[in-house]
Amino acid sequence: PFTEMSSEHGIAQLGAKLVFTTEPERSMASGFCGFNMAYFGGINQFGEPIADMSVDINGAGYGATRNRDGVDVAGAVFAPESDVGDAESEELHLPFIYLY
Repeated sequence: PFTEMSSEHGIAQLGAKLVFTTEPERSMASGFCGFNMAYFGGINQFGEPIADMSVDINGAGYGATRNRDGVDVAGAVFAPESDVGDAESEELHLPFIYLY
């Protein structure tokens, strides 16, 4: 995953720099393409073993341009139809509570 993330980020940066050299008004900051998410495991509220990871990565923002704000929630670069999920439904089967 690290080499994939590094290459994706590098390609996005390279593309942004290439566009900036030809058309500065079209340049855009690259979005987040890493895996900064919570991995967890243990016993859930039903007494069953659980090992999972959060899907909050799918709510990552995307870069801004020089004359426009970025997108607050754009999803992962590699999964264009990804979804963050509903916090209430996540809390039903995961052993933690969202505080936002």
